[in-house]
Amino acid sequence: MADQAKDRRNPGPRVLYLAVQSQGYPRNSMIRSYLAESCNAQVEIVQLSSNPGYLRHCFEILVSAWRRGRRFDVVVLAEFSVPFAAVAWLISRFVRARFVVDFFVGLYETHVQDRAAVRPKSAKARVLRWFDAFALDRADLVLSDTEARAAKWSGGKRSCIVIPVGAPEWAQPTHPPAASRPLRILYYGNYIPLHGLPTVIRALEALDGVLDYRITLIGDGEARESVQHQVEAGRVATKATFLSAVPERELAGYVERSHVVLGVFGESEKASTVIANKVWQGLLSGRVVATRDGPGVDEIKSLAGEQLALSCDVTVESVASAVLQAAERVDRDYTENTIVLRSYVSSRLKNFGDWVREAAGAAESGSVHG
Repeated sequence: MADQAKDRRNPGPRVLYLAVQSQGYPRNSMIRSYLAESCNAQVEIVQLSSNPGYLRHCFEILVSAWRRGRRFDVVVLAEFSVPFAAVAWLISRFVRARFVVDFFVGLYETHVQDRAAVRPKSAKARVLRWFDAFALDRADLVLSDTEARAAKWSGGKRSCIVIPVGAPEWAQPTHPPAASRPLRILYYGNYIPLHGLPTVIRALEALDGVLDYRITLIGDGEARESVQHQVEAGRVATKATFLSAVPERELAGYVERSHVVLGVFGESEKASTVIANKVWQGLLSGRVVATRDGPGVDEIKSLAGEQLALSCDVTVESVASAVLQAAERVDRDYTENTIVLRSYVSSRLKNFGDWVREAAGAAESGSVHG
């Protein structure tokens, strides 16, 4: 009772989380849970509606925030919501709060550089650059997911805190499956260029007769059909099983039954600087993860050790080599690694928690800019 009375007298930081596309998405869910549980923060969420239209969404965000009044210390723009940075910034000024942008994904790097869906010199590309620049320039704090990306976004000029992707609670270490063959390889995702699946399939074809394996591919996306055609036309056809996307509770079972989880093998700069959801989920489930080397994964190499099987580049030969390395390491117990990796994620979350507490303290003293 005394603790409850204390909480009422000294409420924690007040945080408004804006433009959340999915409350169940691992990143914002993890951050919000940490703020609530470890910082006693009062977190309110403005979720994007299912109604179509950019201007409609902007209006809905403004109205929803307006109804909540001027009672926040920190406004956070959720991952994937950079297009709403201007609206979020205006709201932060209205409530006299610090403005945080979770720059988990940049628009230009994704649509122009990674997916090549937009021509670099087009009007749309310039608009995407403007959205990115506005979000970065107006933020009091930028959140990133790796040190490599933080260095790029901060440019030495703005405050940036790294919060690794981490993994949901379902990603728990279990006893590895027997190292008997065939080797069970798991891919899951939405078939985007970041994952480099065409190269992975060619690498697996090169291992035909060298390694006894089976691969399960879970997910949907525009490129799934072309990947399926590639598989069916080659030597992987009899070794592959395609499944549509499954709920997380089912995904955990597929990870548990696998020997190796595939990460990313894309050729873009983004692919070299991220540590994808599936990489973290595979590692924290105690599985060996095969993925590409690069500045992004550098920060956890010493923590993950041989649980990471890395391709030095994204050639067929290098990816095949990474799969062979992974196959040799699947019969080990990586529980200690998972403890170290979770501790690492927690320490980075604490950095953000400390910043939020400081921002709330500044607001109480009246020093927040408006």
